[in-house]
Amino acid sequence: MKYLELSGNNAAFHLAAEYYLTEFDPFGGADICWFWRTVPTVVIGRYQVAQAEVNLPYLEEHGIRLVRRHSGGGTIYSDENNLMFSMVTKSADEGINFQAFTQPLVELFNAWGLPVTHSGRNDLFLYGKKFSGNAQFHHNGFTVHHGTLLIDSDFERMACAINPPAEKIRANGVASVREHVINLKPYLPAAVCEDGLDVHLKNALCDGVVSFTDAQIETISSIAKERFCGWEVLFGKSPKFTITRSRRFAGGSLGANLAVEHGIIREVQVFGDFFGDADPMCRALEGVPYTQADILNALRSVALPHEMSAEELAESFTDVAGR
Repeated sequence: MKYLELSGNNAAFHLAAEYYLTEFDPFGGADICWFWRTVPTVVIGRYQVAQAEVNLPYLEEHGIRLVRRHSGGGTIYSDENNLMFSMVTKSADEGINFQAFTQPLVELFNAWGLPVTHSGRNDLFLYGKKFSGNAQFHHNGFTVHHGTLLIDSDFERMACAINPPAEKIRANGVASVREHVINLKPYLPAAVCEDGLDVHLKNALCDGVVSFTDAQIETISSIAKERFCGWEVLFGKSPKFTITRSRRFAGGSLGANLAVEHGIIREVQVFGDFFGDADPMCRALEGVPYTQADILNALRSVALPHEMSAEELAESFTDVAGR
């Protein structure tokens, strides 16, 4: 397997590099691997609804990026202390086989004295806790396998940025996320920590180096913007879903069922014990992008139910806690 020398901390760029390898095969079918890091970023799976999986207001407030990958699976949080890896191989097999790619990692960690095991569909565990999630997809006769390795990641920020499915977490907050995940740093050999985990993994798994040309880098940068981080990719391609939000205001309680398709509100149904006419509000929201800013702008132009403000309603309709 050849190691791809590729710098940069933009997750969308590295995901675009995966796509470029499968689309243009610049290295003649060679198996390619590389390790990379990101600025704080949330990566959602191909078929996930961002609004249901991610604390979007928190991301905006803290400058955390959001990207969508081409593979399925769940949401992950990545930062500078989380090592990402990508493996691209020629393959006629269209099935999903995680262990074909993760077994060498397990064997290496075991050799270092870490009792790492496979667990579930696509995770690696240490002492009963997850430190690596993996995903795959196929394109043009290639298999792309990518994953995460938690080294010294910020679990508090992770807990705030993502909303794990109820079956994967027993209670809200940081403590529950910490119950489920573990950082590798306290358990790695001193030499691995000193040199860098990526250096040792590269030496163990790869037997040569390749790199992109400047022109290829420029093309990959364009692909990153087009396919992995634009509004249409993040929200416009989301599957149809209905979200329910409710809250008590000074004028009474108001709840809403919002049908959203391709990131656009298609229908709004409200319920509660409030006073006043909600029909103008419902009509104003139809056809509006499901973002707090767009909802707020639409509500400012119409009459609202008694003792309710556009700001309160917009926050309520997009409140990730669903209060």
